[in-house]
Amino acid sequence: MISLASLKWLPIRMLLPFALLLVSGAIIGGFWWFEVKREMAAIEREVVSLQLQDMHRLVGHLQSLLLNGELKNIASELSDFGSEPNMQYILLTRPDGHILAASRLGWVGQKTDALEEPVLPVLLQHRKQGKQNHVYVSEDGMTVWAHYLITYPPENDSLRSRDFGELIGKFDLALTKQAARHRIEQWVSLFATLVLGSAFLLWLAMRYAITRRMNQLIAAANQASKGNFSARAGLEGSDELAQIGKAFDSMIERLGRETMRQRQLSHAVENMAESVLITNAKGVIEYVNSSFTRISGYSAEEAIGQNPSILKSGKHPTEFYKALWRHLSQGKVWTGRMTDRKKDGSLYLATVSIAPLLGADGRITHYVGVHEDISEQQKMEMQLMQAQKMESLGILVGGIAHDFNNMLAGMVGNLYMARKAAKDLPEITQKLARVEKLSFRAADMIKQLLAFARKDTVQLKTLDLTSFIKEAYKLARVAVPEDITCLSYVSNDPLCIECDATQVQQMLMNLLGNARDALRNVSEPKIILDLQPYEPDATFISQHPEATSVSYAMLSIKDNGCGIPDDVIERIFEPFFTTKGVGHGSGLGLSMVFGTMQSHKGIIEVESKPGLGSSFRLFFPISDKSAIHDMPDKSKVWRGNGERLLLADDEPLVRDTISEMLCIDGFTVDVVDDGLDAVEQFCKRPDAYDAVILDVVMPGMGGVDAAQKMREVRPDIPIIFATGYDREHVLRGVEGLPGIVSLSKPLHSETLHQTLTKLLHKNFGRSDT
Repeated sequence: MISLASLKWLPIRMLLPFALLLVSGAIIGGFWWFEVKREMAAIEREVVSLQLQDMHRLVGHLQSLLLNGELKNIASELSDFGSEPNMQYILLTRPDGHILAASRLGWVGQKTDALEEPVLPVLLQHRKQGKQNHVYVSEDGMTVWAHYLITYPPENDSLRSRDFGELIGKFDLALTKQAARHRIEQWVSLFATLVLGSAFLLWLAMRYAITRRMNQLIAAANQASKGNFSARAGLEGSDELAQIGKAFDSMIERLGRETMRQRQLSHAVENMAESVLITNAKGVIEYVNSSFTRISGYSAEEAIGQNPSILKSGKHPTEFYKALWRHLSQGKVWTGRMTDRKKDGSLYLATVSIAPLLGADGRITHYVGVHEDISEQQKMEMQLMQAQKMESLGILVGGIAHDFNNMLAGMVGNLYMARKAAKDLPEITQKLARVEKLSFRAADMIKQLLAFARKDTVQLKTLDLTSFIKEAYKLARVAVPEDITCLSYVSNDPLCIECDATQVQQMLMNLLGNARDALRNVSEPKIILDLQPYEPDATFISQHPEATSVSYAMLSIKDNGCGIPDDVIERIFEPFFTTKGVGHGSGLGLSMVFGTMQSHKGIIEVESKPGLGSSFRLFFPISDKSAIHDMPDKSKVWRGNGERLLLADDEPLVRDTISEMLCIDGFTVDVVDDGLDAVEQFCKRPDAYDAVILDVVMPGMGGVDAAQKMREVRPDIPIIFATGYDREHVLRGVEGLPGIVSLSKPLHSETLHQTLTKLLHKNFGRSDT
């Protein structure tokens, strides 16, 4: 049996017109059949009814003629009756079958059996069967037969009438029915035209309302099947097809969003920095992303179909993997670190997250693993730990610097006063001057510590590198053991450069320290320091395109130690990179050297051979400026003349020493021990003070806040900040303002006097003395 689903249906654009034609044909045929049947039946009923009336009237008239004895008029009456439309004939027979009278004169005198009317004998038999006096329709419906008995009236002495004959009439319905059928066919044609026209209009309407819109829906579906999820049917209206179109558009929109989300998810997974692999429930790899290939070295073709054990490094015991799979088999996510092996055999540390995927039945169908190579992260963690150590060291150095500078300030101040008191004793003043020089050298060492801990600012000044290296080398030489031969070849020509003396000093110490460490277990250790002028040649310029200076000062430090391996030399300037053991190096020394050379627009070259030693050459651009000496010009320092100064410092020794120094030099000094007292004292007599000297860090209120309060009362008051900390850190926001100067402890007497000279000279307009 053929099912509907197996049929090949025509397209709707053809099926609908065909269905309309079938329905229209069925309606027209049914209408024609119904109307014909109805009309034929009506004609038969009408003719029968009329024949009954006419025959009853004729029979009555004939019997009246018989009663009156007017037999001759009977033939005339039948002739007139036979002329009726559609009446074929009417005849009167005798009981023996002879025709007495008929509408067809040729039949008179003949017997009914001689006529070619097979029905007449049948009708004559009706009399015997008692079926006379009735009108009926033939079986084919085309003839109406009338059969009546004509009798004489009964005689006087008899109650029974005598038979005279039988009256038989034949009425033809063919023409009447043909006319009726023709009329019906005209109506049916008109109706068919109306129906077909209506069907055509309906087809047009359906073509517009259904077929065209269905084509829109089909076109949108085809576009969506090709991946164009922006296609829309765009059907308007509220009918069923419009609702289907809107539902389709909504479905396509959701499908597009879902497809886009899946594409984005797939793209995100494929381009993740972490490697992603998916296995089935048995642990067979079914998918890996590009990062898996990048990290492990296995291509997708090599990995798919394998087990994740291809990454097994052998660094974890069997119990580790058993516990892992036991955890996953419970449907839980496992996260941890493990060491994996790459395709080339190298190992790497990875953070691994493995999640089981459950099916609809709650059973595990797949596993998704995400591996992140954290080798670099591990290095950064170590670097962060080292940076935190450096930060802690910086905090420690900052605190030490403050206290140490305060102690040095007291020492330097007292040495200055002692030299003043013993000015007539040259031997004593000379020794005191040496102690004072050592004190300031100790202060320079504190500056180097601050620079190392990033607690001091970079200040580029013109410096004679020749004289500076000679002094700095003496200081740095102390860190080199005596069994190492140290040779120095320093040019006698002045080589002026723009540099930060503290950083250059630190750089020299780092290079000498590295040279010292490289000379361990060397039989005849030797370090050679060389400083000479250098004129760059074409080879040098081609190797260093950034070299723009016409002349350089070349500082070279060479040793005959272990040297640097070829696979390491490219990384020696990386921060935190070191080949030394734990506790023997931070990995910052050479990176600080490299950073210092960059900030000084210099160039660094390294030459090394394992087992033969290393040579570092530093090229500083030579400046055309003259060297600036840190020692103040005593010729521009004038003694005080009773000017009143307000001094605030929380350290009694420092406060008393500076106060006594200033009093010896002719100033009047009022002292307080914190910022609050300083502000209170100043506000009482703001115009009485010519300048204020403030320690930056004091309990209660610091020097910066106190200075702001004083400036609110008297905006032009000169202020000197004295600090043992990093000046940039503690004076941020006020240094550089008019009438404000900052000095680092310990205060050099001449520097303090020269600063007061400049500030008071501007206020009073005094000339230098």
